[in-house]
Amino acid sequence: MVKTMERKETIGNVVYYAPTNIEQEDWLGSKTGRKATEITISEVLWHGKHNKFITHNGGATCSCCHGERFRKANYKDYPIGVLAYECTKGEKYVVYSGLHRINKAIADGETTIKAYVYTEDELEKWKPYNYQS
Repeated sequence: MVKTMERKETIGNVVYYAPTNIEQEDWLGSKTGRKATEITISEVLWHGKHNKFITHNGGATCSCCHGERFRKANYKDYPIGVLAYECTKGEKYVVYSGLHRINKAIADGETTIKAYVYTEDELEKWKPYNYQS
């Protein structure tokens, strides 16, 4: 069965198709040989980090799921996906997959998290159309 990844993301001037679930993230990691590495949470930027008025933020009161995905988030077994990117506020990574997982890790007092780290070039060139489950 062929599945497409329909979520198109924009970070800076980069437009790419991002994996939309953990299964697709694992598939991408297996195709690239990428292994998850530990990164420092304070070096990660995500939607809502610096703007507390954004309610779709992956936290305990997230408006997309009323906190349900936050409560069920498993960051220890399922790494987040990040783009290596020098952000204006000093962060080194931008989350494209795992918003609820990173917020759960923070709530649990973690300072690091496992992540698949990709560059802009890797995500710009990656074609999701061949993903098969």
